[in-house]
Amino acid sequence: GMSSSLFCDDSHMIVGNSACSYWGNRDTGFHKMTANYSSVEAEGLLTNVEDMANWLKNFDQARIGSNKIIEILHTKGKLSSGKEINYGLGLYKGLYKGLNWFGHCGGTAGFRSKLVYYPDHKFGVVVLCNLVTIDPGALIQQVTDIYLEDYLKPGKIEKDKVEFKTIDLKPEVYDTYTGYYKLSNGIIMSFGRWKNRYLAEMLGMRSFEIYATSETRFFTGNHKMLITFHREEGKVNHIVVTEEGNDSTGHKITDPTPE
Repeated sequence: GMSSSLFCDDSHMIVGNSACSYWGNRDTGFHKMTANYSSVEAEGLLTNVEDMANWLKNFDQARIGSNKIIEILHTKGKLSSGKEINYGLGLYKGLYKGLNWFGHCGGTAGFRSKLVYYPDHKFGVVVLCNLVTIDPGALIQQVTDIYLEDYLKPGKIEKDKVEFKTIDLKPEVYDTYTGYYKLSNGIIMSFGRWKNRYLAEMLGMRSFEIYATSETRFFTGNHKMLITFHREEGKVNHIVVTEEGNDSTGHKITDPTPE
């Protein structure tokens, strides 16, 4: 079973063997990030690698729930236009170097996590991190490249790509977006401009260039992230960051200091 997992519905609860999360690097120093809220949902789950491994096994064994429930979890979502997307009722599905996989990612404060399962090989990887700058998805790919090396198909990587056309955006338009935004998962993003380059940064990480596809929408060079700015009463007050089928809303803040 999952004997080490629980939902933290009291932010003052003392949980033994629990890790703290951090932001920063060797140059800036490391700083503690605290999730000071209580929730019985994804961000309130405290767990470990062993329990999450058991959760992955359940997709084959269905010891908890039923095969019907597992089937529902695998159901892909549909947009109002009828177009099918790769994110469904709790799982994201895709292909990595020819391998079918499903899984999910998560994050709050400085915690970052991802789990991926390759059903055709009954092989899964769980990565739980407590530093905001770590990319668990990249680590999972490295592990996969080692353990499933004989089954990979280099050169035939099937990857969901959304092709965006860039537009020439006036710098003064982008300047209205500059500042700090706190996402629902605790990450703080900042936006600025250097000459005619538009830059974004996740607090404690390197900045990266973003490109305008409209006056309000921007994407990263690897097409992994889409950022949309929203206005209310003429003022920009929040953003929506879309990554791997997940949306995170961020509201504009004046003080970027982590809580």
